[in-house]
This record gives sequence, structure tokens and C-alpha cells, in this order.
Amino acid sequence: MISVVMGFFNAASTVKKAVKSVIDGYEGEMEIILCDDASTDGSADEILSLNDNRITLIRNTENKGLGYCLRECVKLARGEYIVRMDADDVSLEGRIAKQIAFLEEHKEIAFCGTGAYLSYEGKRWGKRSYPPFPDVKVLLKRNPFIHPTVVFRKSALTEAGNYSADRKYLRCEDYELFFRMYAHGERGANLEEFLLEYEEAPFSKGKHTFSTRLNECRVRRKGGKMLKAGLKGFLMSFYPVALYFLPRSIYKKLRFRMWAD
Repeated sequence: MISVVMGFFNAASTVKKAVKSVIDGYEGEMEIILCDDASTDGSADEILSLNDNRITLIRNTENKGLGYCLRECVKLARGEYIVRMDADDVSLEGRIAKQIAFLEEHKEIAFCGTGAYLSYEGKRWGKRSYPPFPDVKVLLKRNPFIHPTVVFRKSALTEAGNYSADRKYLRCEDYELFFRMYAHGERGANLEEFLLEYEEAPFSKGKHTFSTRLNECRVRRKGGKMLKAGLKGFLMSFYPVALYFLPRSIYKKLRFRMWAD
């Protein structure tokens, strides 16, 4: 059995479609564990309207952040595999089965992501993929996994300590977790297929604010220490703030060249 985990806040317009994409795209045994992070827009009602007994809905009384939500979902999960999904994305048919098949074949890999189509308001404008087997050097350079595409072995995820609920990692919960898993001796991989519709505005600076870029600096500094990256790890910890202040035109060119090397 697999366990799909998702945290969301005020996602009434998209969450039902996201959950249905998982249900419609996978034929195996599954449970879907969702955490409503104190939404005020009726998001929970959209989930309940699906009337699916495979769904477990947790409802926070106050907003606690994605890390907390995912941590609580994983605690309840009974599946051998933990499947990530976000409330504004769409999982494409065959995605989960292909990832599980890959993990079954590659026992040395703890988690697996995929490529993703970039979409905005229902229209595709690009696509993104990362190296098939990111090593420590790649991880120090940037987060080489698209979080909502990832499928974890539950055993590897829990042994590394699960998601952190600390809000100082807000918007970087996944990156912090990947550093801990690599420091724990685990490794991740990416399928080269594009198996998710990922919601992002064209050539935006992502979903980060200056505050969350500072959070990423903290994550990189912590990760560099765990991986004993020395001076290089220290210097790379300042990259997110530098990226935030780049002019949009330069940022756009950088995104095209990100993995050229």
C-alpha cells in the first residue's frame, strides 16, 4: 500500500482536482492523508465532498506550516511508500506506478522524484527536470528535487527523522529533509519523464519571499555542516539571498542555464 500525504491552506479552488488526479492516476491500494492547515475558504468541504473512505483529513485549529502538516501525515501513514503531492498541482497518469517500479528495482535509492511541466492558470509554459542521480555536490548547489513529485520509502524517511515542524524552515522543508537524508547515508534519484503539472508563474522568482530565502540560507548552512562541506558549503549558504536580489532579466537567463554545467 502507498500513503499519499498533502498539507494545504486555503486551496478550495484546486485541492479537489489535485486529490482526484492521484485517485484517477493510480490503480493500486492507497490511503490519502491530508492536513488542512486552518483554512478559512472551505477547502476541507471540497475534500469531504469526494466521499472517499481512503481519505483521512486532519484539521489544524491554527496555521502551523507545511512541515508540521506533513510530519503529522507521515506519522499516520501505513504505506511502505510515502507519496508527496501539493494542493495546486496535478499528478499525471502513471506517475506513481513508475516511481514505485523504479524504487523496487533500485533498492539503494531512498526516494525518487520526476520532471514536471510548469503551468500557470491551466496553461503549460515550460518544463523542469533535474539530474537523474544528484550527488552531494549537486545538493549543495541547489535543491535538485521537485518536492511534490517525490515518493519516499517510509522507512528511510522516518529513520532520518521525518519532516521538521520548525517554522524557521518554512518553504524549505523539503530541502532541509533532503540534507538530513543525505547526511544519514541515503540518496535520491529523479525520473527523466515529466509526470506532474507544477503550478508556477512564468519566470517568477518562485514562491519565496526575502524571509524564506533567509530560511534557505539557514538550511544550506546546516546542510553544509552535516555533510562536512567546509568553506564551499559556507559560501553556498549565501546563494539564496544573492538570488533574491538579482534583476529579473538576469534571473530569467540563469533559470535557462541552471543545469547547463
